[in-house]
Amino acid sequence: MTTAVRVPGSKSWTQRALILAATARSGCRLVNPSPGEDSRVLAALLRDAGAGITVAEDEEGALGIDVSPPEVLRLPERLFCHDGASQARFLAPFTHWADHPVRMDGSDQLRARPMDELRGALTAAGFTVTAHHGGPGLPLVVEGGFSTASVTCSARTSSQHVSALLLAAPGLPGGLRVTLDGPAVSSTYLQMTLEALRMFGVDVQTAGEVLTVGPCTFDGREVELPPDWSLVPFPAIAAHLTGLPWELPTEGREVALFPPLWERFLFGESTLDLKADPDLLPPLAVAAALLDRPVTFRGIGHAAHKESDRVAVLARELAKVGVQVEVGPGTLAITRCAPGSRDATLSGDGDHRMVMALALLGLRHRVTVAGHAAVAKSWPDYFEDMRAVGL
Repeated sequence: MTTAVRVPGSKSWTQRALILAATARSGCRLVNPSPGEDSRVLAALLRDAGAGITVAEDEEGALGIDVSPPEVLRLPERLFCHDGASQARFLAPFTHWADHPVRMDGSDQLRARPMDELRGALTAAGFTVTAHHGGPGLPLVVEGGFSTASVTCSARTSSQHVSALLLAAPGLPGGLRVTLDGPAVSSTYLQMTLEALRMFGVDVQTAGEVLTVGPCTFDGREVELPPDWSLVPFPAIAAHLTGLPWELPTEGREVALFPPLWERFLFGESTLDLKADPDLLPPLAVAAALLDRPVTFRGIGHAAHKESDRVAVLARELAKVGVQVEVGPGTLAITRCAPGSRDATLSGDGDHRMVMALALLGLRHRVTVAGHAAVAKSWPDYFEDMRAVGL
């Protein structure tokens, strides 16, 4: 008998589907969307831009979102994006259809996240972007719009700004060609954007580092969103440690990076490259610590630019339970774990994935994780749901 832990709908898929649903030419229904705060915030921002959005549960408690797109999505003069980098980056190019500058801001956590590549991409596309407070992040004032159908940009710290350009591209008279200046980090999320566009009937062409979206209008549709594979590691690791039965979801498994990485990890592979999906670093690093498994994670430099500096937080917090961590350029290595159980008060620095990962240490140690409310960003019922696998 399999333990019942149902992983929520994908936050990343929900963000993309909400944008596309709000720019379709007819209504959409999103089935199994993320219940997290980021998706609620994006839905509210799209309402402010003219979209009709209703969130409801069916008789069985399944979540759904109905979206009625406006004739033109027009951003208000001010957008407060709370903690979510995805809503800030995804909405920025839609300033093209506003008749005024748009001031984008967010929480202190979001202000700390770099937006240099977003600014560069928007500027290359023809926008005028003014930074306030002189830092690399928000607040930004964006005005103007696309003045070219071809943009070259880098994606070395995030790929979200590339996804943002692609999501806005169908509404442009000539579509858009985006050329990546070098390999993109978090490439699984960029592939997700391309898949989402195709799911809505948008013509997308790829040729090496060149991504082309043709101009088109597209009808709304019912879209069932997959489970969030970036959250699957948490119950999988807990079930492995407690021996309670739990099976990986089947939907989306064939393209998810976690199953093969987890298998390689369990078979003792000593080096894992996470460049394509850095969100796997927190749970896998904690799993290595719990299983006393020496392993080096590579390609994780951009994990320092997430909701927290995940590399630094892991090194700091794992040390509190006797785990020796070595950090190098783009690498984090779990080298030694002290035996026995320890008492520790841990902090995830307000980062939902760090809080979820550090909580797994409670399977071996007696820990208190500060800031546990951060899980609301992607899995509001995390602690309640994870009891089924022994957490």
